[in-house]
Amino acid sequence: MHHSDVILAVGARFDDRVTNTVSKFCPGAKIIHIDIDPPRLPKSCRLYPHRGTREHDFGRAGQAAGSTNDANERALPDPDVLAQWWQQIDSWRDAHGLWHGRRYAESSSIMPQDAILALYEATNGEAYVTSDVGQHQMFAAQYYKFDYPRRWINSGGLGTMGFGLPARWASK
Repeated sequence: MHHSDVILAVGARFDDRVTNTVSKFCPGAKIIHIDIDPPRLPKSCRLYPHRGTREHDFGRAGQAAGSTNDANERALPDPDVLAQWWQQIDSWRDAHGLWHGRRYAESSSIMPQDAILALYEATNGEAYVTSDVGQHQMFAAQYYKFDYPRRWINSGGLGTMGFGLPARWASK
């Protein structure tokens, strides 16, 4: 999340387990926070003043559906920026990848990375992918190369267990 350019938080809270040092939390990101409960926005628009402050760029109280539609209209991808981002991700994979090129044919065990790559190949990269929190979230983020925007739907590590299945029902 540290290198995010936009964080869209719908019904989430920014507590110290998420932000840690507030002044260092996603410094280049615009934070869009949507919550149905208006009193929550003033509390979370200033993240933990005793640990440093960080103003949200946009806070909105309202139903998630109408608010996210408004946010989606404002967030159009820039193909050049997206291409640069993929180059950066590929360089991280090359330098720090967790997988050492094992394929399932070489072992009686199926490695999680192989499972994700097989799903990517089977779907031609066109699937909507959701996840809960855990290692599978990391493997999906690292090994399913998303070729289209808005196809990777997860809680962003914000600790929302049980997110994956209802997110899948709501996607597309």
